[in-house]
Amino acid sequence: MSKFVNYGKRGFTLPPGCKDLSDVLQPRGVPRPIKSLSPASEQPAVTRVSMTIARLSEVPRYINKLVNSRSVLVTLMISTLDKRLSVVLFLDESKGLSALALVSNDAERERGIREFLQRRDMALLHDHLVPADAGAEPVRSLMYSLPPAPPQASQITTELFRTVYNCTDESKIRFQYYDFG
Repeated sequence: MSKFVNYGKRGFTLPPGCKDLSDVLQPRGVPRPIKSLSPASEQPAVTRVSMTIARLSEVPRYINKLVNSRSVLVTLMISTLDKRLSVVLFLDESKGLSALALVSNDAERERGIREFLQRRDMALLHDHLVPADAGAEPVRSLMYSLPPAPPQASQITTELFRTVYNCTDESKIRFQYYDFG
């Protein structure tokens, strides 16, 4: 028997407040990733959907609506009318605000978004190529965290549309808001 291990004190139970091993491995205060909503039985019901076409200058109003929601899950898709750029903003379980920029297989647009994020020292959380599906082209998804305060998140989102896609405050933008129960 080892003098460094006391086998009488070993156990298989989790510490108080932990539901599974991932709770033990995830340090407190660190945001947890969003759980997959793939099984239909686990998906929260959509309680409200709205789609509006408004000006780019309306971004702060919609981000405030997103951040102030009391729902389990809320997403906001902001896109150009021709869908050259779509940005999906969402709140994770710890109420951290993240954005997912969806880029078609256009290397120049992807480079523009990456340079935009790099110049602002924004952390790229996820970089994934979604394969082509049913004749559609593959899509690059770039997830990055946004500042938690709505004014800063709004400013970065608006600047992305201005810088990478030459939009102005008067440019028409599609806002799709999904509120889950």
